[in-house]
Amino acid sequence: MEKAPSTGKTTAIAGMAGTQAVTLLLYVVHCFGINDMTPEVASAIIGLSITLAGAVMHILQRRQEKRTFDNEEPNGVTGGPGAAPLAGA
Repeated sequence: MEKAPSTGKTTAIAGMAGTQAVTLLLYVVHCFGINDMTPEVASAIIGLSITLAGAVMHILQRRQEKRTFDNEEPNGVTGGPGAAPLAGA
């Protein structure tokens, strides 16, 4: 069965990923000798990057959906007042 993930599951995964990303960012900047970055600044950087990535993914998904729809309905909506009657009707 193909089901979309629940909102709770998606939120839990995003929360864990965000926490791990902040920890990783703090570790990486410490390796480069930046010792004064606070967790709040790291969280803001991660939050902004996730928001930008989400926006790009949203745009790409909508473009793909539009391409798929355009390929399925090349002449627009079928039927309507000017359409020919169905056979046997």
